Amino acid sequence: GASTQPGQCCNTCVELRSAYTARGWSLDGLKDTPQCKDQPLTPRFEQLENHEGCRLTGYLNVSKVAGNFHISPGKTHEVNSVHVYDLGAFRDGHFNISHDIHTLSFGDQYPGIHNQLDDTRKVFNESVNIGMFQYYIKVVPTRYTYMDGTSIETNQFSVTEHLRNLPNLQSLKPGNLPGVFVYYDFSPMRVEITEEKQPVTHFLTQLCAILGGVFTVAGMVDQMVYQSMKQIQKKVSIGKLS
Repeated sequence: GASTQPGQCCNTCVELRSAYTARGWSLDGLKDTPQCKDQPLTPRFEQLENHEGCRLTGYLNVSKVAGNFHISPGKTHEVNSVHVYDLGAFRDGHFNISHDIHTLSFGDQYPGIHNQLDDTRKVFNESVNIGMFQYYIKVVPTRYTYMDGTSIETNQFSVTEHLRNLPNLQSLKPGNLPGVFVYYDFSPMRVEITEEKQPVTHFLTQLCAILGGVFTVAGMVDQMVYQSMKQIQKKVSIGKLS
């Protein structure tokens, strides 16, 4: 009954999954069909109940235009060039979007760089049953030149964040998908950082400035002590100090 055309048969799990997706049916019911009974279609319910997470690592090649990448639950399928998500495994309507970001960068590292999302931890309690956490990143192209003349082309970025509470899974609107989303855009400006070796004269100038400041402060303290002692001696001489 899943076929969209009369007389069409679904002999493989892939064909059956495509037919279910085309009709908008939940893929959770496929696990009992002969074509798919030996293939994992959705996360195991016991794993969800035990609040198991996952660890992701890798890299993406992106063009220098605005875009996004995201981490969302469920199985994904493409229908008419549109991504369709099956969230049948989350029938209780809960999905914990707590997450840790150990490191996130746009390009190679250079001395002194600070990626603002490194060692980021977001933990949400039960008040957020299902949510959409969004990072908005402004990427700034950067050229770092070392003292030997070599340089690297990389990027640094600034970030803002936003949490959107979503309704239950049954009433989600298009564009509202639970998960962690990273939206990025590139700045039209570029930052250039160059390593330079300071000359000895610069060091001597700083040293003279420090010594001059020390002598100035010492002179002020000496003057204050002198004036205080002078006032005390004056009072002693006229007998007003007991």
